[in-house]
Amino acid sequence: MNLKTRRVLFFASLAIFLIASPAVIMYSLGYKFDTETFTMQKTGGIFVNADYGEYTISINDSIKKDVQKAIFIKRGILFTNLIPKVYKVSIEKNNYLSWSKTLPVESGLVTEVKNVFLMPKDPEILEVDKDVSDFTISGSQEKIAYLKKSEIIIMDVKSGEKISMPSKSKKTLNLTGFSSDEKDIFFEDDSNIYKTSFADNTVKSMAEPKNDPYAKIAQSLKDKDTAYALSKKGVIYELNIATKTRKEITKDIKNFYLTGNDIVYITTEPQNFYKINIDSGKTTQITFNPLSNIDQNSKIIKRFDDPVAVIDKNSDLLIFSYGSEKFNKLADNIIDAQVSSDLSKMFYRKDKEIYVYYFTESYPAKKAGDTDLIGIFGKKIKDASWFSFNNHHLFLNFDNDIKIIELDGRDKRNSYTIAENIEKFEYNNKDKFAYIIKNNDLKKIRLMEE
Repeated sequence: MNLKTRRVLFFASLAIFLIASPAVIMYSLGYKFDTETFTMQKTGGIFVNADYGEYTISINDSIKKDVQKAIFIKRGILFTNLIPKVYKVSIEKNNYLSWSKTLPVESGLVTEVKNVFLMPKDPEILEVDKDVSDFTISGSQEKIAYLKKSEIIIMDVKSGEKISMPSKSKKTLNLTGFSSDEKDIFFEDDSNIYKTSFADNTVKSMAEPKNDPYAKIAQSLKDKDTAYALSKKGVIYELNIATKTRKEITKDIKNFYLTGNDIVYITTEPQNFYKINIDSGKTTQITFNPLSNIDQNSKIIKRFDDPVAVIDKNSDLLIFSYGSEKFNKLADNIIDAQVSSDLSKMFYRKDKEIYVYYFTESYPAKKAGDTDLIGIFGKKIKDASWFSFNNHHLFLNFDNDIKIIELDGRDKRNSYTIAENIEKFEYNNKDKFAYIIKNNDLKKIRLMEE
């Protein structure tokens, strides 16, 4: 090779290097040429984690990646080097309905997708029992109690083992909850409240005084034979079910609830919150700025055992501000409110509207104190509850049709129908089944993978 040829090759290589180097450097710094704008753009990414074992993720129906099931860790997929613009993200899994959302990608940032719910195309439905009028799930979610004609039955969720005993009442019954040890059941008819004793196959009643009937009763969280009642005259009593005796705890009370070893109550005048320790009898004042419209039908919403919100007799939702240390009005015409099981947020609803209030920073891009309108619907919301698997979805009951809707308001909110024409619905996070009563049959619907 002569000198001239070597010089040509050298300068040609130098030219290629000088031309290519900026592009290589820009690419290494996360830049990419946008063929639509003919400019270099700093790229972003999309990270997806659906918690569904094996599934397929696609971007704009073209870039596809498969996620394999991991045993001990959660696995997701990161899509990198994406030009800043809007992308359609889709998640598909065999035998499940697809999920999709159109999301923006910004320069130098990663758009996150998580807490996704995939609805089975043909969910497994199992019959639990027939001729069932009511059921309730225990606090541990390990047991379910239900009424079958004149029998009360407790079923172990894991084993399916059942024990039963006659209710000994010919009236229409409603289950009110489990005893503290979850071995017995409290139930009521139109004239009395009862507690089963499966150990000796008996039913014990809590006879109410006719001159001052009870407006509210709560079972003790620690003693299976103890309950606490608020009479219509505003007296809180401790009830001993075994001996059918009672003793006065305090009076001039508007409302109360139990938590741990304390009774939290609101006084008649002024309307402040207090708590009394059941063992020591020590009373502590909780709030110092009185409320004015609380009665025995008002709903108290608690968080970390403390009262965080109240729906008063005017249907106003009042939320406690730790800055001003008083309750401030958040919304009116409120029917119900419920704190999520992770205590990070609370939904509240009107006839056809439902909102979420955030106590803490939450995905996606929610700050403490934010309020989000989840939906305004054409039908009345009969009932609502949290999907406690991830607390990022709500179950909504429209005319006995159950739907699940996600909180993520970016693009559309994905929603699915769970069941139709049901008489009662409750999700059990312990076994990942939704329990329903339909045509007097108690059934369970598998919503999540085993």
